[in-house]
Amino acid sequence: MGLQVESFKRGNRHRSTASYINYEWEEWLQENRVELNAMTTPQFIHWLESKMEEYGHKKVIPNDAVLQRKLQDEAKEILRQRLVQKLLVEAGFEQQFEVAIDELSEAVNEHSELRIEVEQALIERQDRHWTDPVQNRAEDIVKRSC
Repeated sequence: MGLQVESFKRGNRHRSTASYINYEWEEWLQENRVELNAMTTPQFIHWLESKMEEYGHKKVIPNDAVLQRKLQDEAKEILRQRLVQKLLVEAGFEQQFEVAIDELSEAVNEHSELRIEVEQALIERQDRHWTDPVQNRAEDIVKRSC
């Protein structure tokens, strides 16, 4: 299926493209485009399936640079999570958190005028959700306790 290419005037700014697009196509995309939504849904599905058949119905695997970048990102994130967990255990985070929660619960229970505060906040700003003033109060309580 031959798709119609639309040309347009190149502006002063560079149009961003995906990192996997090579230089030749990046330049082409600065002044040309193909409107896939010009096709009907059945035409688009047929076109897409025919393109997938060119690759033998296999899963799409990105180029080596993308694979390496993903591997690096995943390894860094796993390392970050493990180091954070290790530091939390070493610092006794769970025990400190339990003590802080007990103190926080007392401060929360002392706040008996919450309904009035929420109603007043919603009168002042009707576009707000009722959870907004509750969150604001929670932030104030935590700020005072830490």
